[in-house]
Amino acid sequence: MTPGDYLGKEKDAFIHVVTTRRSYRGHYSPRMVKPQVVEDCINMARWAPSAHNAQPWRFMTAMKHLDSHEGLRSILLDRMSEKYSIALENDGKSKMDAISVSKGKNQVFVQAPVLIIAFLDAGVLDSYPDAERQENEFLMGVQSVAAAIQVLILTLHHHGLASCWYCAPLFCKEIVRRVLHLPDKWSPQAFITAGYPMNDQKLHSRQEKQILTERRRRKNLDEICFPINQFHEAGKS
Repeated sequence: MTPGDYLGKEKDAFIHVVTTRRSYRGHYSPRMVKPQVVEDCINMARWAPSAHNAQPWRFMTAMKHLDSHEGLRSILLDRMSEKYSIALENDGKSKMDAISVSKGKNQVFVQAPVLIIAFLDAGVLDSYPDAERQENEFLMGVQSVAAAIQVLILTLHHHGLASCWYCAPLFCKEIVRRVLHLPDKWSPQAFITAGYPMNDQKLHSRQEKQILTERRRRKNLDEICFPINQFHEAGKS
């Protein structure tokens, strides 16, 4: 028997969780998220697969309603926003526009009731004398962290929490390291915002709905899945 045979109705529930999860970029409800719920979700992320079973994922939680978290969280987000503003200026935007855009983008993280930061602990990865294997080992660690994040956001959804996965820390690694005084081997990988969704999200125009539908469209199976010889014959000619 397969695990699906044992699950019965729970299998349908699992499929429902996977297919109804969405990246939530709207405003979150001010309703407080209990820290225990977040810990329970991260606890489930531990069951993700990882290369060599190294389990290199590490998580930090920043709860908006906790004063002990909010100060450091604000400093981190302000520093990251400043760097983004400078990058936008370097891209050709005026200083005023750059500040406006960076502050606007930053609000996504500022207003989130829960901000989870995902890290890769390179200290648990294998070491190799040659650059190629060492680079691939690090990449396997990144893939492992990504697998844990996927389990995390599915579990958040299961608990009725909306969430969104952002890669902003990748562009501000040194800032994150300095502000949080991270261990040397910890590499910032992602933000996950989470909270209860607002019930009164704004209605979109028909044109906006069409654009959103196209952006959210999942590629068909024949666009992503190919037989092993798909390109072989063409490559021989």
